[in-house]
Amino acid sequence: MKYITLIGFCLLLFWANGSENNLNADQAVVSSNIELAFRKGDPEHLLNVMAEEIELGIDAEQVEFNRIKNGHAELILESFFQKYPPISFKYIQEGGTQSTTLYSVGTYESTSQSFKVYLLVKKDKNKEYKLTTLQIKES
Repeated sequence: MKYITLIGFCLLLFWANGSENNLNADQAVVSSNIELAFRKGDPEHLLNVMAEEIELGIDAEQVEFNRIKNGHAELILESFFQKYPPISFKYIQEGGTQSTTLYSVGTYESTSQSFKVYLLVKKDKNKEYKLTTLQIKES
């Protein structure tokens, strides 16, 4: 399943070619909040932008959930950040549609290892952008 998700991200990257860094204001706010959470290693900050249920995969923690409640995801991310404290986080690719979707690929550097971070943010039924997919892969 994790490879299907990665393939989906790659297809989304190619499909959205030309929309790179062309985010609307709401997407930019969510993107900034996610970036801040990774730079600080703060899962609570991520919780503020997560959907009620998300897809979560973290290679280093051997975690792969198709659907997990955001509170449970927060606990898993807290463990991840404790084991791999942040040194830096930066986006290497961002884009999306102007109306509903934001995708991002970033690099997370910890004190001991590097990771690629794949994110998918979608508008929910309340028309708020929420993180729906988070994949953290060892580099």
